[in-house]
Amino acid sequence: MRQAPKYHQVPGEIKRSSRYTPVDNDYGPAIDSAERTSHDFTEWERIGRGGFGKVYRARPRKAQYGAEYVAIKVVDKRGLRDATAEQRLATEVAIHETLEHRHVVRLYESFEDGRFVYLVMEYCAGGDLWRHLRRRQQGMGGAATGEVAAVDENEARKIVGQVAAAMAYLHAGGVLHRDLKLANILLADSGDVRVADFGLATSVGAGLEEPATVCGTPSYLAPEMLARRAYGFEADVWALGCLLVTLLTGLQPFRSLRRITDDAVARVRLPSALSHDARDLIRVLLRVDPHARIRSEDILAHPFFSPTPPTRD
Repeated sequence: MRQAPKYHQVPGEIKRSSRYTPVDNDYGPAIDSAERTSHDFTEWERIGRGGFGKVYRARPRKAQYGAEYVAIKVVDKRGLRDATAEQRLATEVAIHETLEHRHVVRLYESFEDGRFVYLVMEYCAGGDLWRHLRRRQQGMGGAATGEVAAVDENEARKIVGQVAAAMAYLHAGGVLHRDLKLANILLADSGDVRVADFGLATSVGAGLEEPATVCGTPSYLAPEMLARRAYGFEADVWALGCLLVTLLTGLQPFRSLRRITDDAVARVRLPSALSHDARDLIRVLLRVDPHARIRSEDILAHPFFSPTPPTRD
């Protein structure tokens, strides 16, 4: 991981302390005129939403970043209504800028003007997995009955293996993602996947998050989070299990549950032709007791990924 940039808080804004010069205006300190501005990009096209802002595809006016297009998350400062929202955005940027992994979306840089904060990221032309599999399902007509199209074990193995590699990297660096789901997994031009959206990520080290900080997508929340108990990296492992089941069945396994028990896990319906290794991986990912779950660093050693597990870095 790269060293995290230093940020400090100012009213209504989030500043990168080494890149901005104070000037007098309604918003307080503003971007230095010699630094990056939104006018350095052209061909803006909205492609989605994420966390606190809208996401656009844009072309840099000058050759840089090693790519023809970038994705830019634009956050309106007027939507940052309290110190908690400001701190969450500061945390997202500070964490994301330290990350360098082939299966994590790259954050190239961040900057701001009087009204917006801009996060310039790697552009993944394939979009997110949820939309990709949703379009695939719609193309199948009446042949598909799930929320999204199910994939076979080989495709699931590639996707989940790459997400697991990214997750192990994050956890080794003390980062808990807290929102792993199909919509936050992007498809690169190469066909590989990238973990995205660190809007709910936090640095936890070896400690546990307190129950009051429960957040994420309800159908992917681990039992300990639903029960408002302290949680740690095991919560991401559970989310990966939910993601794997969704890939293989086209359905989210715990969409409407407010409490998850061993019986609820046992009732998850899986394809009859599913291999023993796939079933066993789901079993060890979706253990209700977080201490009994497989550790993120051990996932790629599971037989489901043999004989050719994805690279770890």
